[in-house]
Amino acid sequence: MVFKRILDAAGNIDTAAFEFINIKMHNEFAALLMKLAANDVFLVLVLGAGFYLLFKNFGEKEKRSLAAGLWAIITGNCVSGSILKPMFKRLRPFVEVDGAYMLSWASAKSYAFPSTHTVMAAALCAALWRDNPKARPYLASFLLLVAFFCVYTGGHYPGDVLAGALAGWPIGLAVRFISEWKIMSKVLK
Repeated sequence: MVFKRILDAAGNIDTAAFEFINIKMHNEFAALLMKLAANDVFLVLVLGAGFYLLFKNFGEKEKRSLAAGLWAIITGNCVSGSILKPMFKRLRPFVEVDGAYMLSWASAKSYAFPSTHTVMAAALCAALWRDNPKARPYLASFLLLVAFFCVYTGGHYPGDVLAGALAGWPIGLAVRFISEWKIMSKVLK
């Protein structure tokens, strides 16, 4: 009984935070920008830039770090889309909340929990965090912006992006750990 009341209260807070970000903060200029920048453009741009940088004249350490980041994105996408979303089956907020703005191409038939974009962003940040101390403010900003935009565009509740960050970070750390095995050195050469 108490657990159900806690879950209901958390759901109410999640919905209220979504309504504030998606409905009360809405403006047409930002909405236009979100329609252009949201969706899988994120994945294509990040992976494309990553592969370009991977083939530049970097040393083994930089290549390993970058390869771990790219594998973290791919792994996060697979774990979120193939395991977590079908397990939780949470509907997207634009389906459930009256007056919500839908600014991305997410389907009403796809699930919201956790946010796959946030899982991928957190996994990338976690994989790159240790070896790139100067980039940490940019990585943190990137993660926060992705999380905010996922809510602003109407595809996710704030709880979805929080869960995405909490799921993505250990994925990135695990991929980073695996990339440090000696066998990976031979693959990257």
